[in-house]
Amino acid sequence: MTAPIRLSMDVAADPQAACDVVRDWQAWPQAFPETIHSVSLLSRSDDALTLRVFHRTEGPVINILKPDQDGAVRLREFKSLYDAQFRFFAGPAPNGARLHVHGCIWLKGWSAWLGCLAAPIVRRRMRKYLLEPIRVRAETLTLAASARRPSLAGARK
Repeated sequence: MTAPIRLSMDVAADPQAACDVVRDWQAWPQAFPETIHSVSLLSRSDDALTLRVFHRTEGPVINILKPDQDGAVRLREFKSLYDAQFRFFAGPAPNGARLHVHGCIWLKGWSAWLGCLAAPIVRRRMRKYLLEPIRVRAETLTLAASARRPSLAGARK
């Protein structure tokens, strides 16, 4: 296992919107266009969804998506080179939300020998392929929602 990795990023959206990007698995191909081609639901239990995610490079992998009662979202991912577990949560920040992801990666096969040396690579990839797309999607949806709201300026005389 790599050392637990904790990353944060400011998002110009409310905390709920940031976590909703992770919860909305049907929109993952739009949220993560560089990495995800499509997603399908395999099964639903009381507290989790089992998904088949078709990654652009990896092909089909299994993900388990589980919302926590505190508004956080847990994601378990099973790939050929590693298994991963992530916990996404957000809190208020001066310009919107502070999105956090805590992750653990279990390397498999030939990559397992990398151990802790992999942490900087994993951290970069988590920022590029998880946090940054979540930020972009949450901010885009927030801007679109605010553009649809009627303006009070037009109501004044």
